[in-house]
Amino acid sequence: MELTLASSASSKTALLSCRQMRLGSPKLPNVWRSSLWRSRSSRRNTSLRTVALSTTVGLGNTMEAPAANAQNVNYMWPDKKRPRICIVGGGFGGLYTALRLESLVWPDDKKPQVVLIDQSERFVFKPLLYELLSGEVEAWEIAPQFSDLLANTDVRFFKDRVKCLYPCDHLGTNAPTAGTVHLESGLLIEYDWLVLAIGAEAKLDIVPGAADYALPFYTLEDAHVST
Repeated sequence: MELTLASSASSKTALLSCRQMRLGSPKLPNVWRSSLWRSRSSRRNTSLRTVALSTTVGLGNTMEAPAANAQNVNYMWPDKKRPRICIVGGGFGGLYTALRLESLVWPDDKKPQVVLIDQSERFVFKPLLYELLSGEVEAWEIAPQFSDLLANTDVRFFKDRVKCLYPCDHLGTNAPTAGTVHLESGLLIEYDWLVLAIGAEAKLDIVPGAADYALPFYTLEDAHVST
């Protein structure tokens, strides 16, 4: 996947190139499915079996996590033999990793089972977030729900937050799993591979006065506050 942002003196053009990925299934919003939008001003650690990305949780639908006050519950993977991949973070890195894994051709017994976890129920396409302020797009066009984006896929999505990570190699155990993700809802998800794509957040305490006089513009909530 390659993300390229190009700008000129008179306009700013966002160019998204997702090579060798079938963007038609699942369908992505028409406003940014095209490779050229309108111009309108791992390193892999094998000991932990973890993949870290620099970008920013029923089949294809948001699954209900246990209530916040519920006891811990183990997530039951549909197949006990196929690889289990847990992706934490539903930004560009996390979402497109899930879609890429889904689009590849696998032997029946090797296709990985994928769980995607994000604290929001929507994927935010940040390059066009400013157009929400100008009224050029609707919220659903730049912030579609994960359940819609993952429809007709085998990727399972959880809207939740991670409480703690327990990599088995780090703990020195020989359990038949690479580790466990403990969600705030109490759900425990064992994995063979863990993808950390939690992204970044706006830090207003670095520049003096920013916390008092600046408005962050990074999330869908930030855009609504700015309007």
